[in-house]
Amino acid sequence: MTPQLLRRLNTFDLALISIGLVIGSGIFRTPAVVAQRAHVSALALGCWFAGGLIALIGVFIFGELAARRPLDGGLYGYLKDAYHPMVGFIFGWTFMLVVGTGANAAAAVLFAGYLEPLTGLTMDSRLVAAGTLLALACINLLGVRQGSNWQNAVGLLKVGALVALIVVCLAAHPNVHPPVAHALS
Repeated sequence: MTPQLLRRLNTFDLALISIGLVIGSGIFRTPAVVAQRAHVSALALGCWFAGGLIALIGVFIFGELAARRPLDGGLYGYLKDAYHPMVGFIFGWTFMLVVGTGANAAAAVLFAGYLEPLTGLTMDSRLVAAGTLLALACINLLGVRQGSNWQNAVGLLKVGALVALIVVCLAAHPNVHPPVAHALS
């Protein structure tokens, strides 16, 4: 009998993990860049809509894969079954050593950049980013349940911040000034 991983996460945990993956920390940084590059509000909104649609399609694809293969392993298992066990193995190690580390480092750097304006604490951002990664690694070493609890808290904070931002933007009254005719001299 092959060993099975214990199922410690519930639907709520998995939903917040998915939300955390889709709504990365960059969402609070990139809207200004998108608006700057798009130059037109409709085009900027179209870019966000297209990105959301692509993410939704990805959710449907992974949902279908999980329904067809409800075993342990996630992406590793899908690649192993579809192509070859070596493909899944290479993906797993590449993700752990390259893809995942880059994404985690980027999120830690963003967090370090947000810390001073939010708290007023002046610290070396490199130390804050490294300390954040070390703290998260220690939390995850405590177990799946403890790591999931932290992930849930951070996911709920992200969703709450986005909802608050949307409410404030919808409730704010634009400060529109009529164009002033300049006298020609």
